[in-house]
Amino acid sequence: MAKKPKVLGIIPARSGSKGIPGKNIAVIGSKPLIAWTIEIAKQAKNLDKIIVSTDSEKYASICKNYNVEVPFLRPPELSSDEATSEDVVIHALMWMKKNE
Repeated sequence: MAKKPKVLGIIPARSGSKGIPGKNIAVIGSKPLIAWTIEIAKQAKNLDKIIVSTDSEKYASICKNYNVEVPFLRPPELSSDEATSEDVVIHALMWMKKNE
């Protein structure tokens, strides 16, 4: 019988937004915007694990309060305006493969 592949949910949360500074931790309703994303991801039945990729200790602390893993802080070169979502996902996957 084939083994079910594990599915990793990656939530990117860069702190340096220029359009809306601090948008990921801005309180919308009763909680930070990132908390809404975390809660929806936790409802996904096919995700085996959820992590947040961020460059900010403050963001990481907030995310951990919502019981999601932040296993690393993203390096500066993946936190710039030029960094792509694909680059962030590849970094997270490579980090997890090496460290899990």
